[in-house]
Amino acid sequence: PGAGVPADLLQSGLTYLQQVASSNPADLNAARNRAYATYLLTRTGTITTPLVASLRETLDARHAASWKADATAAFLAASYQLLKQERTAAELVAPLIKQLEKGGAEFRYADYHDPTIRDAQTLYLLARHFPARLQTLEPTTLQRFVGPLGQGRYNTLSAAWSVLAIDAMARQWGDEALGKLSATQVDAKGTAVALRLPANLLPRVAFDAGTVRLKLGNQSAQTT
Repeated sequence: PGAGVPADLLQSGLTYLQQVASSNPADLNAARNRAYATYLLTRTGTITTPLVASLRETLDARHAASWKADATAAFLAASYQLLKQERTAAELVAPLIKQLEKGGAEFRYADYHDPTIRDAQTLYLLARHFPARLQTLEPTTLQRFVGPLGQGRYNTLSAAWSVLAIDAMARQWGDEALGKLSATQVDAKGTAVALRLPANLLPRVAFDAGTVRLKLGNQSAQTT
């Protein structure tokens, strides 16, 4: 963290992104890569309006029935938001949020993509560029998202994107949730003793061996 990137390396990376963002995608997987490259260029301050418009035209012509439910739409929405085209960005984000909350997509990994990667990318982009929409997610959304992770259904790419997503969300929610969680241990006799939690977003604390129940509390308005 904090290490500088050599100028020649950075320029080589930007040149490569320009090539990908200007390419003719053979399928939706390639279009997703193009959308990702366009988003990264937009993050650097590059005016990518022509690239976004060209890709949108290609997607509507070749993948009209599928691209708006793909992470391609999330990257395009973030690019639109950075380009101050908020209305178009909001139109693309709305169905992605519904999909994120509902879930249910069959797990299938191919071409560096699966439902967990898609959901992690969407959560990351919401946290970075649509924080107000992040706050409106259904409380069960994150439980559904981490379900496959808890079952071991992840790979290096989905794990990396999940870390990015959780970190971005923690940055948004940090001040609101910090210090507002509580935990109480209850023994077999019903005696309750409050546990002292450390003041961080992922508090860990030991509880007594005779504890039969833990009561968790949340004093913040954040439920997701």
